[in-house]
Parts: sequence; structure tokens; C-alpha cells
Amino acid sequence: MLLAGCGGGDESPDGPTFEEVLAAVEGLSGDEAARKLAELAAQEDGRLSMYSSLSDEVGTEIADRFAERYDVDVSIYTANSNVVAQRLSEEAAAGHRGADLAELSTTVLITLARNGVLAKGLPVDTEGIDEVVVDESWVAVRHNRFAVSWNTERVPAGTQPRRWEDLADPRWNGKLALELEDHDWYAGLRGHWAEQGKSAEEIDRLFEEMAQGAKVIKGHSLLGQLTASGEVSVAASNFSHIVDRERLQGAPLRWTPAVEPTFLRAQGMGIVAGARRPATAALFIQWALTEGQALYAENEWVPARRIGATKDDLEQVVLDVKRIAAEEQRWIEEYNRLVRRGTLVAED
Repeated sequence: MLLAGCGGGDESPDGPTFEEVLAAVEGLSGDEAARKLAELAAQEDGRLSMYSSLSDEVGTEIADRFAERYDVDVSIYTANSNVVAQRLSEEAAAGHRGADLAELSTTVLITLARNGVLAKGLPVDTEGIDEVVVDESWVAVRHNRFAVSWNTERVPAGTQPRRWEDLADPRWNGKLALELEDHDWYAGLRGHWAEQGKSAEEIDRLFEEMAQGAKVIKGHSLLGQLTASGEVSVAASNFSHIVDRERLQGAPLRWTPAVEPTFLRAQGMGIVAGARRPATAALFIQWALTEGQALYAENEWVPARRIGATKDDLEQVVLDVKRIAAEEQRWIEEYNRLVRRGTLVAED
């Protein structure tokens, strides 16, 4: 979907080059960095093309807020992360400068950076962002929170899972759902249990008992819908913002009191290599990491700079996406073997 103009094109940048932007903000932080980027962005054409996995409604709101702040015409192409990554890769191979900025799952950004699709360097202030979700070509701006959630009509108060180990209890056989592709959640929980002193054999057994009889559902939105309808009673790893949004619409869903720790999957931004508007792209990231953080919180995400302020006294683990990506094939294969123990729920 394209919003607020078409964007794209193969023309050379009219304003500063990426290298000039990077040099101009070196050593600057906070408001100083934002002011310098705004000056440089003013030398460009007043537009920005962003490719994003954000939902249309939320993406529009975020684009509108930035546009109002800096008088920039923002166009957004939205699709799931893998579709966006494919488009970015194809355009890079063809030498087409369609996007200035990419907003995607950090695991996808890592692959794009490795393949040279993203520019090397971040002309923004990343102070205060967890180092495991900052790289030379991208930075986290928000997090999706993996949390155990349940249908309050199917699971009476006080009987919900209280520990991650509780999901292996036989009483949830046929009532528990796993998401089809959450290999990073799986890697994070394995790591947490290992740090607690559990052996590999104990961890394997817990996951196997969890998956036995589980319903396997593709997509977190569908996972939320089927939990809300009562087709499943407990979802092992849905996103808390989906649960919160559906609960506000009257769905019988909860994820609090939380099973701790919850796990945070980073969503980030990177500037596309050869971007026609590198200063405006950098300005958008700088805005997202400062003024935009409140907007992410309003939409029930966990802001990258405000993790501790989102839920008082809640133990949260930021997934080390770089470490997980380094062994991604291992985690995918292990998780695929695990979910085959359950029953795949066909999409309508």
C-alpha cells in the first residue's frame, strides 16, 4: 500500500550524500543531532519513501506525526517483513532507488545489511539503546513483547500459567497454541532455562511436552483471534500489544499477571544503501528514537528507549537478535521439528 505520494525513482540525490550526513552528525547527540539532520533534510526534496511491516493504520499515524513535525511528504509501502525484504533486494539488484528507509524485524534487517542492501553507518544518536539491538546498519526503535496469554472465559482467574514450565502441564493438552514461526522466542526461552541451570535434556523434555497436542497457528493476529474465540485456551507466545488491543475491543483476553520473564523482539530501522534522501531518512530514525517513542507506547509496543517504563517491576529479556541470527538455521530447524508434534490449524 502506498500512502501520501508515490516516492521511488532512480534520480541522484539533490541534497547531501549519505557520507556527508554521517560526517555532519558525528559526535552530536539528542537535540543537536536532530537539528543538524533537519538542516540537512531541508536541502532534499521534502519527501521520504519508507518500506515497512507496520500495519496500514499505525503506519499512517506515525508517518503523519513525522510529516507534521518536519513538513515532509511520507510515502509508505507496507507488507510483511519477508515481502518487504524481497522487494528491497530486487530493487537493489536492479539499481532502483525505491526506498530511503526500511522499518522491519531486526532479524530481517540483519540479512539485508549482510547483503549490502542497507547503508553502513547510522547518522543518529543511539545512546541508551540496548547494545544487542544496535548495529552499524540498523537500530531498534520498538519491541514486540512475547507473552503467555489466555482466554479468561476458558481459564478462570488464578488458574492461568504462572511459569513458563507450566505450559508443559498435561492439563493444557489440546488447549495450548504455538505460533508456527516463533523460532526466536524458542531460542530465547531455551537460553533463559539454560541460565537457570536446566540441562539440555530437561529443556528438550519441557518443550516436547508443551508441543504434544498443541495447536500450531501461523500469524500472531490469527493466534489472538482464535484465543479470543475460545478455540484455544492459552497462547504460548503471542505479542502483548495484540492481546491488549483486542482486550480493549472487549475480547476476553489477558496476559497479566505476566509469566516472567517476557521476551522482547526488536523491530528496527535502517537507511537503504544509495537512498536519495539519506538526511530525511536519518531524521525519521532520530525522531522515532525520541519524540516517536511515546507514540509506540500509545500503540501498546515497548519503546526501545523506554523499556523500563512500560510495565513496573516486570522482568523482561531483550532477545539478542544478532546471536540468534548467527545460528538462525539451527533455531528454525529445531523449532520446526518441535511444532510438528502439534496440529497445524489451517487458515481460512
